[in-house]
Amino acid sequence: MDRIIRRFVVQALSIVAASVASLGLINCAVAQTLTNGLIMLIEFEKIEGLRHWEQELDQRGLTALIQAQFNVLDKFPDDFSRLAAKGYPIAGLYAKKPFWDVPYDEQFARMREAKEAIEKITHKPMLLFGSRYFAYDENTLRAAVIMEIEQWEKKDNPIEK
Repeated sequence: MDRIIRRFVVQALSIVAASVASLGLINCAVAQTLTNGLIMLIEFEKIEGLRHWEQELDQRGLTALIQAQFNVLDKFPDDFSRLAAKGYPIAGLYAKKPFWDVPYDEQFARMREAKEAIEKITHKPMLLFGSRYFAYDENTLRAAVIMEIEQWEKKDNPIEK
């Protein structure tokens, strides 16, 4: 079972990386060569790891996609405001359960909570969202389109508003 979960997480991270790359969020020059890549930092409990990576990435002139649970955002809003001001995109996260076969109203409510919290702290739009295991279904896509989350823009999403 652990192997299946790990395999799915790797696939899901690939999807997130492709989404981020398609949004143009990660684009840096190294040795005069244009490089597209993704550094994604996920935090569930503490802030020290993010602060450490912020320093490391700042020294290199890089940013990372940050995804943190609400409890961390709520406890350390100044850190996330600072990161967003530096150009780090802050992604929404609902980590309690995957969004497979979860009713639309529940998904919409959880996504809205994340979006409102992030946008209140960062003063920037939430561009990405993920549930546990980066799971999503048609209900997630429909909610994302209505909330105008760029990760699932209408051009890439067969779901209509």
